[in-house]
Amino acid sequence: MTRISDMDIDLLLTLDALLQDRNITHAAARLGISQPALSARLARLRTLFGEPLFIPSPHGRGVLPTPRAEALRPQVTGLLRGISAMFAPTAFDAQTSSRTFVIALHENPALMLGTALLNQVGTDAPGIRLRFALPEMAELPQQLENGDVDLYIGVSAGAHDGWVRRKLLDDAFATAQRKGHPRGTGAL
Repeated sequence: MTRISDMDIDLLLTLDALLQDRNITHAAARLGISQPALSARLARLRTLFGEPLFIPSPHGRGVLPTPRAEALRPQVTGLLRGISAMFAPTAFDAQTSSRTFVIALHENPALMLGTALLNQVGTDAPGIRLRFALPEMAELPQQLENGDVDLYIGVSAGAHDGWVRRKLLDDAFATAQRKGHPRGTGAL
């Protein structure tokens, strides 16, 4: 029984090249390997599939795929396309995105940053939506890891060591009370 671990990408590329070129010399050149190296790969493919896959052409030039090899063509093409897609660069385009971002923050930073942030996003990325949520500090690391929360704006004292952090601003708390308040004038 053939195991998937017996197959490697070089064998898939060889099968694809032979299906396209129908010629061992041309397929080897396409892959940048020698003809004997391609023949060795073809021997491995024949062992894995338990059949010849390609037979010599009756005209003496090239090879012809067997029905089994032809049946593998769409699967090989799909696999190689999928592997190529894994390496394709991904880019985020804010202009066309319609994603909703969840930002966890308390009331104070929401009041300080919320309006300007909403205005900026509305101008630069009209399809993007922002949802503000109060952070649940005990749950926040897992929410960020899972993608349930995209961004946390808050004091760095609650930040997890693995988070990427940027200082946005310095803030200080102030209190006010009436003259003669029973609390007095001592430190809080």
